[in-house]
Amino acid sequence: MVAVAIPTVSQGFPIIDASLAMIRRFLTGRPLFDGDKYHIREKLLKRGLSQRDAVLTLYAVTAGFGFLNLVLLQLRSAIALVFASMGVGIFLGVQQLRHQQFVELLSVLQRVTRRRQIVANHVVIRQSSETLRECQDLASMCQILRDALESIGFDTFRFLKSGKNGFSRPSFGPCAICPMDLGCFPGASTK
Repeated sequence: MVAVAIPTVSQGFPIIDASLAMIRRFLTGRPLFDGDKYHIREKLLKRGLSQRDAVLTLYAVTAGFGFLNLVLLQLRSAIALVFASMGVGIFLGVQQLRHQQFVELLSVLQRVTRRRQIVANHVVIRQSSETLRECQDLASMCQILRDALESIGFDTFRFLKSGKNGFSRPSFGPCAICPMDLGCFPGASTK
């Protein structure tokens, strides 16, 4: 593992620059090996660094990879730490470059994560709905609602009395009763 890691870390900057370029091109649907003006050096220049400052920054990054390589040579057991450090550094560096493709990719990943939670919540609600159809008493109904709503992030719920034919207070005996409404979680407050 270390025999593969040492050359990879030694050539870290060129590998990262080429990889980022291919990922950017893939995300925008361009041919992977066509040139563009969005490599790390060009992005540093566009961010306002002078040619000299951009080159010094790239030297510093390359020196950082060299340091990590020396750590690997001395402490072969630190391979996980070296790669974790590289991962954090690459993540922070890519954020500083502000490639719009990666900003959009991060946005898509966040939407996917949120969508996954929404789907999971819908599944809980549908399963609870099926269970409620078989419910025989108010205590069971309160327990089913409590379990379902707690699992999707609710901390309280309540039944409101509606109209003349609404539920009467005594029929809610199994649940905690709040003034004029019913809260099925202990300590539920009315506001």
